[in-house]
Amino acid sequence: MRRHCRPLAWAVLLALLLPRPLAAQGSAAARLRALLQEDWEFRLSDSPESATALGDHRYDDRLADLSAEARARRQAHDRTMLAR
Repeated sequence: MRRHCRPLAWAVLLALLLPRPLAAQGSAAARLRALLQEDWEFRLSDSPESATALGDHRYDDRLADLSAEARARRQAHDRTMLAR
């Protein structure tokens, strides 16, 4: 995974590995799990090479966009996720 995806991506991965009963403990946990899943999906589509390395082949026909616009889009996504 690219280094700029670091802490948030690790948090997503850990949340996905948590036992399912956490989501059943309340709506806050379920909302957090959904938010982290949404972010994880963004990360996979934004970094197709990482997705492929993780065994997700939905984005095999793409390469990561390294343009300034893509960087700005990632930063905006990060800000939105943190705010939510």
